[in-house]
Amino acid sequence: MLTSMMGAYASWGLKKRCELLKTAVLMFSETENLLKHNSATVYEILTFLSADKRFSGYAFIVKAGELCSGKGYSFGEAWQNAVRNDPPMFAEKSDIELIASAGNFLGRQELEAQLSALGYLKRRLEEDIVTAEENLQGKGKLYRSLGVLSGAFLSVMLM
Repeated sequence: MLTSMMGAYASWGLKKRCELLKTAVLMFSETENLLKHNSATVYEILTFLSADKRFSGYAFIVKAGELCSGKGYSFGEAWQNAVRNDPPMFAEKSDIELIASAGNFLGRQELEAQLSALGYLKRRLEEDIVTAEENLQGKGKLYRSLGVLSGAFLSVMLM
């Protein structure tokens, strides 16, 4: 039973990573819209994102805001620090670094350069989504099957 649960948990983790990446694309799309249509500052973007329930799984957004306002960090430093120190659950290192890279250009470049960099970032995340979904299809089923088979094997061995 325990091995079945471990297999299901591993498979669930792959599914959650797919959701995480899709949410990151949405977050950067919202950021892009705020920049294009509202000429929002990075601090206004942080305020908007932290209030949006769709991003409630991203504790680093709130943390970045706290670092900016309370500790005197620049936006870029706060964003990168928060993403790296409080990453979303099930994020891989490459996901974390990709999300953290937004701190390199948001609020530091001209509007068109920021929009271009956001577009590139979203494309990279979308490529990662395709790979993550392929992993979910292939490895997810494998993890569940291995969990069940391991449990059956152990129960036979204990008899």
